[in-house]
Amino acid sequence: MKKIIAIMMFLLVITMGLSACSPDNKYIIDDNEETSYVEDSSSFDSQTSDISSAQPDIPVQQKVNIIEAKNFSDGVVWVKQKDESKTFWSCLDTKGTTQFSLDEGKEPATDFVNGIAIIGFIQGEEYVNSGWRPKIIKTDVIDKTGKIIWSVEEHGKNEGERLFGAGALDSIEMIAERNSFLGYIFVKFHVETFEYSGTKLGVLDSQCNWYLDPSHDQYDLTTMASLDHEGMGIYRIHLNNEYNSIYYNLLTNEFLGETSYDIVGDWIEQNRNKVDKDTLTFKAEGDENRKFVDPGFYNESGEKIIDLSSYNIPSYSAPFFINGYAVIDIENDQGAKYMTVINKSGEQMASPIKYLEHGNVVSGLFWIKNEDNTFSYMDTTMNVVISDLTGHINDFTLDGIATIKDSDGTYYFIDTTGKRMP
Repeated sequence: MKKIIAIMMFLLVITMGLSACSPDNKYIIDDNEETSYVEDSSSFDSQTSDISSAQPDIPVQQKVNIIEAKNFSDGVVWVKQKDESKTFWSCLDTKGTTQFSLDEGKEPATDFVNGIAIIGFIQGEEYVNSGWRPKIIKTDVIDKTGKIIWSVEEHGKNEGERLFGAGALDSIEMIAERNSFLGYIFVKFHVETFEYSGTKLGVLDSQCNWYLDPSHDQYDLTTMASLDHEGMGIYRIHLNNEYNSIYYNLLTNEFLGETSYDIVGDWIEQNRNKVDKDTLTFKAEGDENRKFVDPGFYNESGEKIIDLSSYNIPSYSAPFFINGYAVIDIENDQGAKYMTVINKSGEQMASPIKYLEHGNVVSGLFWIKNEDNTFSYMDTTMNVVISDLTGHINDFTLDGIATIKDSDGTYYFIDTTGKRMP
């Protein structure tokens, strides 16, 4: 249960939103002090940096282009590189030290969570969230040294035969999405025997032991089509080619059956309360003219703890707490967009300011887009800590590091003081 709680605390932040190199190798990143942020995209322009051997007796200087970078998670980050002969992914720690590199053609399917990540290879495209993207066939679970600790080809086939008999498996699939990976791996077995034809679903924990045994009979998943994460460890399992659905609660390891989406929302809040006993839930009586009516934050007992009725909160922007603070979108009487920050006592941390866009408070900072199209990071008292940023901006991570893609295509990392990392 402690592992589940740790994973769910990680999710509280998410829901807001390589040929081998020596482990001693480090990236030497230009010491220019301009800063900005990154978004995941393989089409970004490249940045040139060097990889230098830490062994003084063997001076090695290899030119490398950084063409993509993910966000830090669990103390490490994925960086895609290109040298004179190949393109590959490397895993770096917070000091910029290369932990390992993936073979050319291998792709990270998830970030690291609870010490593990999933890798695979690209095969075609898939349609996700109103857009096409490369489809990663997930093949292996690895640890932070790059060691494979569970694979479809070996462990999956062996487990399938142990559970369902020799020759019973038609296919095996690992299911995981980068933005909802909690360190638990869904494994879908398609079984084809005279006794049973259909899907069996299991869940591995971060030690690659069965958390949900695939041979369970909790619910008939014969016609399982796909799996989506609804939030806080509640998963929707689509049946009968997407027409019917049931739900699975990772926190309690149980199936919840078909239900309405309102009840799913209640389950998500129940899980949030189990993870954070001091959590507060935003509720409103409805909305009029695109404004919430009688909005406020409520505790687990249903008591209104923070009354927000004095704010004109637009109905498209329900606030929530993360790291003890909530960023509140508000409008003045003329409909201009302003924002402020409150703590869990309902105290307003500073007077409202005008903005174009903003992020969420993570590691004590959140970003805003200014009217001149630059970006700044502000602290919870709404004082500017890092300013004059350009490019692609996103929230800091729990590691206190932001991945940056400047407007000129340069990638780098900054800490919460704006200092480049490493």
